[in-house]
Amino acid sequence: MELFKWQEEALASWKAHQYHGICAVVTGAGKTFFALSAAKECLAADGSPLKTYIVVPTLALQRQWRDTIRWLFPSARISLAGGGNIPSSDADFFIYVVNTARYHISSAVAKHVREGMRVLLIADECHRYTGDENRKIFDYRLAKDVRRAPIMTLGLSATPFGAKFDAVLVPALGPVIYSYDFAAARNDGIISPFAIFQIAVNFTGDELKQYAALTDRLNRTHSRLLKQIPELKGLSGPVFFARVKALSDEMGAHSTPYHFLNLSYLRVGLVRNAENRVRATESLILSFPENEQVLLFCETIDQADLLYGRFAKLFPGKVRRYHSKLSKQVRADALLGFREGVCRILCACKALDEGLDVPDASVGIVVSSTQTSRQRIQRLGRILRRSEEHPLARLYYLYVDHTSEDTAYLPDAALQCPICRVSFSSADLSFIHDEYDLKASSLLSYIRERFAPDAAVMHELKACLIEGQLRGDFLLDEETLQKRLTESRGVHERNYYQAMLYLRMM
Repeated sequence: MELFKWQEEALASWKAHQYHGICAVVTGAGKTFFALSAAKECLAADGSPLKTYIVVPTLALQRQWRDTIRWLFPSARISLAGGGNIPSSDADFFIYVVNTARYHISSAVAKHVREGMRVLLIADECHRYTGDENRKIFDYRLAKDVRRAPIMTLGLSATPFGAKFDAVLVPALGPVIYSYDFAAARNDGIISPFAIFQIAVNFTGDELKQYAALTDRLNRTHSRLLKQIPELKGLSGPVFFARVKALSDEMGAHSTPYHFLNLSYLRVGLVRNAENRVRATESLILSFPENEQVLLFCETIDQADLLYGRFAKLFPGKVRRYHSKLSKQVRADALLGFREGVCRILCACKALDEGLDVPDASVGIVVSSTQTSRQRIQRLGRILRRSEEHPLARLYYLYVDHTSEDTAYLPDAALQCPICRVSFSSADLSFIHDEYDLKASSLLSYIRERFAPDAAVMHELKACLIEGQLRGDFLLDEETLQKRLTESRGVHERNYYQAMLYLRMM
């Protein structure tokens, strides 16, 4: 089990903290492998029996952990709990889905501790376990004889911090003992280099009128709300909305808080379902190479189904969908098809945001999104697994311009990656990328003046530059572009990478 440098450092830190702590590690860097290496370390450190309990949020993640354990520990006994599986007490690894773990894992852990067993508890996606129900997985700490036992704990998450982090996770698992972010993982070559295209789309005329009307009503209701409930004046953001939601539940359907929330939801829905999001998504996909696989992230199942229906007609047999209203078998078939390359486009909702291994994806389009940084980080992580075939991963974030929606996917400082600002023209279904377009225009002028090529050559060069506008290859370094040029198959592909190389050198 050879470890990356970060895994060695995290393991050393975990041991230095007496086998307790949380590792905040970017998605795709190898958290599962690291955690199982920690279990191996515990086995090697002491000859006495070790019971390793793993808590995961979903059945899909449970299966992934099971398969990885089978690969790394071929003789290990594995017990599953959740999804119809009844756990056995006679195993080495116990993998619980949290919905089952919240009611059963604490008593199982306590039983093994009282029998003199050493116990390791691994909480995967640990930020999910701070709610009133899920935190019950840590109830073994309430028993005095168990609480004093040296139970080893390890929390894993790309985004562990939240409102109840200090109150729940730190006492149960320990503090954050190691952090490994996007920039570090990219610099170490653990994840793929990546770029983000932030694409502004506009409302249609009717949508714009609806948005203006809703905004006017929302502003008037907001003023009335602050007059009626002065305590809200000092609040903002999620705290403000959480308090308004609580007041709405308390005061009922005819109250000002209720009307304010209803108007807010209507406006968010209008923005989220803007018609030009779908048109821009279609234009993006049509600009990509036909063999390039694409993940589409939607905020609602209705939108995922809409995109699935639309693209299934354009690309027969090449489109799948993945969301919670589909059967387990349909979801499994969708992932398998995507993994094996049979499926080119996967339309997904929140069900795909965390944990699932989708190694062949290098392109993601965020058709719609919440403002939650955690979800955005998870979605970016879905496309960052290292791939020799795809030297640059790209995420395309669509937002409706001149609305309350964020114009940036994440703060630039948190990413330290190329950010391309683009706008979509619904009139001719084209994209405007000012920085790129200026360079492309300069290259065309230079070639025309320096070499006086014929019309056919100029036509081919223009086609290559249009193709490159949204593919991101112009962001690759010269060495990588030269390698792609050398490996090109066909005249147009060679011309394309030659044009990108010229553009890169300008």
